[in-house]
Amino acid sequence: MLSASVSTPHPGMALLPMHSDGDSHWSSQWDSELDSQLSSLDSRSDMREFEGPSVDDVLLITHRNGRICPTSVHWWRIFESLPDRPAKLKRPLEGREWITTGTLGKRMALREQVEWAASVGALGLLRDKLAALPEAAWHHRGE
Repeated sequence: MLSASVSTPHPGMALLPMHSDGDSHWSSQWDSELDSQLSSLDSRSDMREFEGPSVDDVLLITHRNGRICPTSVHWWRIFESLPDRPAKLKRPLEGREWITTGTLGKRMALREQVEWAASVGALGLLRDKLAALPEAAWHHRGE
């Protein structure tokens, strides 16, 4: 004789019909679908997408292909588009400061802006703008 009972495998999960005689068709179907969905997930990248980018994710964009920082004109365009910039935030380098500042100084200035964007919830916006720059809009090692 078949009798159905309801079981909750984990708090917060949906109630699943289970058959007391061992017929677990419904639960097997649910398990199969869940396994399929879980196996298609890359937990790190999907969670990051849900949570937004990390500082490291954005810094990877800025270092790809020997990049140092955006060129001055492009850097200023991005900087000016960021919301609520505090006066003390390091500004993009330009003019004489661009010429006299080495690779490390340029990277540190950009990193400061990335970390600031993360602290105010603007990291996704900054990441999108940096990722959209064409390669020619970047200053590279050796230039």
